[in-house]
Amino acid sequence: MAKIVEFFVPGKRIATAGSKVSGVTQDGRRFYRHASKFTKPWMDSVKFFAIKAYQRGIIHPGPLGLIIWFYLTRPKHHYGTGRNEGVLKEWALQMQPTGKPDLSKCVRALEDALTGIIWKDDSQVVYIQTGKLYGDKTGAHVEIMDAPDIKEIIAERAKK
Repeated sequence: MAKIVEFFVPGKRIATAGSKVSGVTQDGRRFYRHASKFTKPWMDSVKFFAIKAYQRGIIHPGPLGLIIWFYLTRPKHHYGTGRNEGVLKEWALQMQPTGKPDLSKCVRALEDALTGIIWKDDSQVVYIQTGKLYGDKTGAHVEIMDAPDIKEIIAERAKK
């Protein structure tokens, strides 16, 4: 099972691709940009780490699969105070990150950032396994594989 590339994108703020705003410049040209000021820096980070890890330098022509895990920082209320400062509360171990950012928009931002670096168009992505988890390091762990390889991996993991 050959991975095309695997990398980690660190970042305290995982931005999402969602709303866009438009406007007109003083000279009459129309422009579009992401509504969130965090989206472009996040996507630039994704591009940087992808280029660093992807040594082939050619656009992959075929169908692809992604495994993406977004790691978020636990909220402060998951930890004790006083003498238990820094100790994770027992109930917090069962908690899942159900708040923002929105998972599908995180995936979309990452796919958009990788267009022109790994693939010609994100429509080449035919399998995705993804999720949000709490972790020590905030960011995204990304694995990209040929579609037949990831199909086998997803099937094996589904059996467990």
